[in-house]
Amino acid sequence: MDDLKKSKRTNIGSGVYFISAVFMMLSGLDVIKAILGILGIREGDTLIATVIVVILDVALGLYALYLFSKDRNKIAFGVLIILNITYIMPLMVGYNAKDIALYIVFVIPLSIIAYIVSIDYDGEKKYINMYISISTAVCVLAITYIIVLFVGDFDYIINDLGIRIVASYGVIAWLFMPAIFIMIPHYISLESHKNQQKVVIVLIKIMILAAAIYYTGLRTGIISTFFTVFVSAIIFLIVYRGERKKVKQVLLRVLAVTISFVLIYILCVTNIPKNSRLNVIYSTGSLAYETNLHDPDEVFVEPQSDSHAQVYDIQKQSYASAETVLLSYIVSSDQTRIETEKMLTEDANEGNEKYIILKGVENPEKFVFSMTKDRVNLWKTAIWEFEKSPIFGNGIRYYQLKYVDTFPHNIILELLADVGLAGTSAFVIFIFFGIVISLKRGIRNGNIDNIKVVISCLSMIPTYLLFTTVYSNPSILFAITFFSYNIYYHYKEKKK
Repeated sequence: MDDLKKSKRTNIGSGVYFISAVFMMLSGLDVIKAILGILGIREGDTLIATVIVVILDVALGLYALYLFSKDRNKIAFGVLIILNITYIMPLMVGYNAKDIALYIVFVIPLSIIAYIVSIDYDGEKKYINMYISISTAVCVLAITYIIVLFVGDFDYIINDLGIRIVASYGVIAWLFMPAIFIMIPHYISLESHKNQQKVVIVLIKIMILAAAIYYTGLRTGIISTFFTVFVSAIIFLIVYRGERKKVKQVLLRVLAVTISFVLIYILCVTNIPKNSRLNVIYSTGSLAYETNLHDPDEVFVEPQSDSHAQVYDIQKQSYASAETVLLSYIVSSDQTRIETEKMLTEDANEGNEKYIILKGVENPEKFVFSMTKDRVNLWKTAIWEFEKSPIFGNGIRYYQLKYVDTFPHNIILELLADVGLAGTSAFVIFIFFGIVISLKRGIRNGNIDNIKVVISCLSMIPTYLLFTTVYSNPSILFAITFFSYNIYYHYKEKKK
């Protein structure tokens, strides 16, 4: 009877870790809606997908409560609650019910997963092993995606089957990135004397996942694969310092996976299918992906606007491009980006000449001031906003609320604009301290799996610096929660 109960607990635990891996791979509801589309379910697919995600949320929450009932560690459970209360607070600025709902459904579960991994017995090992267990299935998905890129009829897939998943390169990349972030450090640290064939199979799986990520054209994903190898090399060389045989293994594995990535990347960019976003990056072949499947606003400039048109700025009494003048007015104003764009557009259309004078522009009554939201402009405006209040910043979520529906695509610049040097320094110091303590604890306890989880967290750094926001970010909350528990247990174990 006891063996039966133990077996049931093991199965439940495995199910929860499977849900954890799935959650890390999801980017919203698109994947689930794609599966529903394949099954022929299109009516009410958003509601059904939401219900499925909520059920997964509840399963994670119940298992976390089960672990708490066994562990009875009120401090550890309190950390989980405090972190979520703290992290959700910025959403209360410019309150938006939808944002809070999305936080509850998609962000909180990642902190619960970090709690489970940290509290459960051998949690890190179970977490790593689950990714290894499902890696074959993930590779099958990767191969399927690549085949569809080359031979798939996208019009049929989207219009007839209604499967939008193929059109979102970011969602596709995120199906594969969590797995490769785990498998790279797993491969580099895997002992070869036990099963050389197993080592080769892991490398082949990594290569398949890398090819799929490269074909999505997600630049942060491409950079992250190489960055993960670099971070893994540095950390494992530190972990195995003094052990010549293991150091040699790390160096050889790093060389093998790096060469593999370079060769796969060359193969991908020299054999680009028409439906791959790599076409956009290299401007070769067809632009079918962007023009047919993506939001046209992300590709083309509005025809009635000209960001390079010469404008006389009445306040500064100087000439500059329309883009430069617009950015200057947005930064100096207390209004939102949209309000400033409207103000300058009306001034140009009506010929009021209160703020600007257009020069050499045909049909000024149709001219539209619209900020180009590329990274150069986003980074410039974030720096200029930071310079307005460098010590304590302009306020929580200041940039997002002012620039509306966008963010700097760099969490450090976003933090500098919002909370200044004081807040940014506190955040960076905590993260650095958490990384160091997590690695020290892993080395002290001989827990390589803990170190692999740390590396998977660090693998996200290129994404943090080139794409995502610091607010309501599931992977950031996972890392913060995981590092917090490592700090807590590090000092608790030292007392013993």
